[in-house]
Amino acid sequence: MSATRDAYGFPGSGFDGDVVYFVPSAPQPFVARCQAAETPEVPSTCLRDVNFGGDLTILFRFDRSLLGHWQQIEAGMRRLAANVLVR
Repeated sequence: MSATRDAYGFPGSGFDGDVVYFVPSAPQPFVARCQAAETPEVPSTCLRDVNFGGDLTILFRFDRSLLGHWQQIEAGMRRLAANVLVR
């Protein structure tokens, strides 16, 4: 399942030109906001903010070149969250 790309921007807001990737049909919908531009000094990264329940929300950043591996990244973050959550 690949992520769909949808550009959005609010001129003057600081988010202008960012790109949103999403998979609405995933069991837990995937959404990541990525920087559209990259420079030699600053690679393009994506941000994902996920509430895992139990008062745990994790904000994580990954290189946009890894977006094609979003399912593996998501699974790893869910394993991490499961180890952190107090039951």
